[in-house]
Amino acid sequence: MNNTRDILMQILDIMGSNERAADDFCTWIEVQVMTDLIAALPQDTQTQVIDRFMTLPAHQKASVFSPYYTAEHLRKTLLHATKKAIAQQIVEPKNPQLTPSQRERILALLDTLT
Repeated sequence: MNNTRDILMQILDIMGSNERAADDFCTWIEVQVMTDLIAALPQDTQTQVIDRFMTLPAHQKASVFSPYYTAEHLRKTLLHATKKAIAQQIVEPKNPQLTPSQRERILALLDTLT
């Protein structure tokens, strides 16, 4: 999520937010994606994945998904969720804090996410 975090930092810089906000936002997205991925598994598998997930250190938690999802699927799912979250939570046209120029710059940055 390095590229994503860099882009998010640039977006938050446009908005005048700080680095902590970017870290919190990335963590929130990752938790949402993991929750959705677990929920998509059969019920009996969900329990096993959650139990294993809880015992692993933070840097190994993503490994619980490897028997069920490819690395490419995980990357694409996280990327899609990130773009969607940024669009819905930050860029929404209803957000009065953003000027049209800020909105355009943020949307341009979103297009660079890979």
